[in-house]
Amino acid sequence: MTINKKTIGLFQQKETGIYDIEFDSAGDFRNDDSYDTEINISLKSDRRAEPSEIRQPELRRGWEGDVVSPLKAYFIGSKWWLNKQTRLRQDTLNDYISDTEDALQHFIDRGLATQIDVSGRLLEMETIEINVIFKVDSDIVAKYTTQIWKGSIYFRG
Repeated sequence: MTINKKTIGLFQQKETGIYDIEFDSAGDFRNDDSYDTEINISLKSDRRAEPSEIRQPELRRGWEGDVVSPLKAYFIGSKWWLNKQTRLRQDTLNDYISDTEDALQHFIDRGLATQIDVSGRLLEMETIEINVIFKVDSDIVAKYTTQIWKGSIYFRG
């Protein structure tokens, strides 16, 4: 199945691991016709926290445009950042899975997928692995896997 979309891509640089735009041989932005760029923005950008999650408005993070956006049903990013200081337990894994589903719901709302299956697992009590499968009808159109380092493990040198 072909994905009919063109997006200026963010590509992970092999040397640094940093995501950046790239240019093609004609000097135009290199496009990403897969889901990779949108998935990375959806999951790795901070979604604004609700007042019930963070009391002080200036600490709720997220994109400022979401505060004034007329599209109240859609906010950019995920709330993975809210779990960075929690212990790795099953309930933390469940929170990450739920946050991933919420962050990717716009793919279904915009008709880019008909179903998104999210699963996860704890790896050696140091890492959460998140796996995502995007489907259009019964066809798998994209798969995505990432590992999230947790709590104090994240800061070890």
